[in-house]
Amino acid sequence: MNQAPAFTMRNRAVAHTSTIMVALPEYVRQTGPNQSLNTTKWERIMVMLKDPSDTAAIKKLTDQVKKGLAPEVLDTIKIINYFQDDKTNDQVKNILDVIFNIIIAITMFLCFFSLCSSMSANLMDQTKEIGIMRAMGFTKSRIKILYFYEAFILVSSSCMLGVMIGVIVGFTMVLQQVVFTGIPLIFYFPWTQFIVIMIISMFCAAFSTWGPAGNLVKNDIATIFRSV
Repeated sequence: MNQAPAFTMRNRAVAHTSTIMVALPEYVRQTGPNQSLNTTKWERIMVMLKDPSDTAAIKKLTDQVKKGLAPEVLDTIKIINYFQDDKTNDQVKNILDVIFNIIIAITMFLCFFSLCSSMSANLMDQTKEIGIMRAMGFTKSRIKILYFYEAFILVSSSCMLGVMIGVIVGFTMVLQQVVFTGIPLIFYFPWTQFIVIMIISMFCAAFSTWGPAGNLVKNDIATIFRSV
C-alpha cells in the first residue's frame, strides 16, 4: 500500500471519517450489486508515471486521454499536471533559504561583538599563562591557534545547542499538527542553514581571537610577564 500513487498510508486511523482505499470490484459490490464500472462516476483519477519529470510521456498520455474522450465530456473535466508547480515551489524554497541565511548572518554578526569582548577579556586574564607558554617554547602561531580552537569550540557548541533546541521545538509543533490534520510526518533537517552556521562560526572564532592574541604574543616574554 505504501507504493500506491498519490496516497501516503498511515499505521493507524486518526478519525472516524478517514478515507479508505478499496479495489474497484469491491467498491462496485458495496455501492450496488447491479452497478457496473462503466456507469460509475469518478470525482477524480490520479495517475503517477514512473518518471514524473518526463514531460514527453506526460504530454503523450494527456493527448491520448483527450483523444479518447468525447468533446462534450472533455469540456466537463480538467487535466492538471501536479509537477507543473515544481518550479514555483523551488523558487519559493530558494527565497526562504536566502532569507533564513541572511537572518543567520545578521545574528552571528551581532553575536560577534560579544565574542570579541569575551575573548579579549579572557586573553587579558590569561596573560601570565601565555607568558609561561612562551617561556616553555610555544610559538606565537601555536598560541593563536590554541585560542582559536577555544573560541571555535565555544561558538560551535552554542550554535549546535541552538540548532538542536530549534529542531526539537519545530518537530514537536509538527507532531501537534499531525494529530489534528492526520497528515503523515516528514522529518526535515536544515542542513544548508547548519553548514552556514558552522562556516560563520569558524570565521567569528578566527577574527575574535587572532587580533587580540597577536597583539599580546608579539611582545617579548619579559614584557608579557611585566604586563600581568
